[in-house]
Amino acid sequence: MSTPSASRCILSVATDRYVGLQKRLLQSLATADWRDAILSWTDALPPGSPTHAEVPYAFKLFAIREALRRGHTSLLWLDSPCRVAQSLDSIFERIESEGHLFVGGDDRLGNWANDECLAAFGFSRNEAMGLKLMNGTFIGLDFSHERTRTWIEEIERSYARGLFQGFYLSEHAPTAVRAAKPGKPVGFVSADPRCWGHRHDEAVGSCIAHRQGMAFTAPDGFFDLG
Repeated sequence: MSTPSASRCILSVATDRYVGLQKRLLQSLATADWRDAILSWTDALPPGSPTHAEVPYAFKLFAIREALRRGHTSLLWLDSPCRVAQSLDSIFERIESEGHLFVGGDDRLGNWANDECLAAFGFSRNEAMGLKLMNGTFIGLDFSHERTRTWIEEIERSYARGLFQGFYLSEHAPTAVRAAKPGKPVGFVSADPRCWGHRHDEAVGSCIAHRQGMAFTAPDGFFDLG
């Protein structure tokens, strides 16, 4: 059951080529009869946020903080390429029951976290290869849960320490991986050939979630990136 006092809110930020995709996302919310709050920034960033070039994906943290400042407690971050295909009630009920909803597929944390990030949380590369990487496309958080509040506090501290910084792709990234991410910056991330790059918010958020014992859910049925 959902928390009776929960104030639900969808979060979205879009700039440049993502603006049109965000418009499609917002239209899909209307089609799905979403009637709770939406906080969206179009060709703009949440208050206080650095640019994506300065700190990749930091705008997500600032969007979450702005939603909390406005009194929303049950949040769902959606990347602009998402489309909502059905009512979100069951998803929010799960977020509010469990405190979070993190989606993880086949990607491994060990492939997508730089050395500094893993060291900060006490993970070896071997350990990280056995752990899922959270998908930052779709992040559900309910702040009536202490563990969720701790997660956001830890990720904000990590942002302040510079752990979001790093090249998206390393020189070790397979050709197919590079081809799937055209235009992403390439540079030194780790001497370990298993490290293909650094996924910024996803890498840091995953490390914290695993340290806190927060479960990951398979993506099937939760979002549509088509």
